[in-house]
Amino acid sequence: MGLVGAFMLPESPEYLYSFYKFDECRAVLEGINNKWNKKEDRLEDYEFDVEVELRRIRFKSAIADKHEEFMNSLAKAEEHKK
Repeated sequence: MGLVGAFMLPESPEYLYSFYKFDECRAVLEGINNKWNKKEDRLEDYEFDVEVELRRIRFKSAIADKHEEFMNSLAKAEEHKK
């Protein structure tokens, strides 16, 4: 019986967060919040700290890639001049 129940229970917010499933985590937290506070609050605008950090890392990586492309194009232009 416990095994069947385990498949029917929603995943915990902590589990979802640990696997970077932020939208699903937000939905579970929203349901818990609304049930306990007896009001409809939307958490869709809430950002987890890890989401912000991942976005920052991706942005820096994209800038580094563009910088590398730029430097390579400069090197090729210098080669062409010779």
